[in-house]
Amino acid sequence: MAASEISASVQVRLRQADSKLLQAIEDALTRIRQERFGICEECGLPISKARLDAVPWARHCRDCKEG
Repeated sequence: MAASEISASVQVRLRQADSKLLQAIEDALTRIRQERFGICEECGLPISKARLDAVPWARHCRDCKEG
């Protein structure tokens, strides 16, 4: 019984993570349509290509994300 409860809990967390990722991707697609993709929402400067290659749905440049 404990194993099935743990499994159910893991499944819920996975669905939540998938949902957050899907929302982040949909937000990035909206920014593309609005021609704001690749621009940091915090400082307004371009997000580096390396960061966008690693995290295509990034909303902030590395400096703003870490700061």
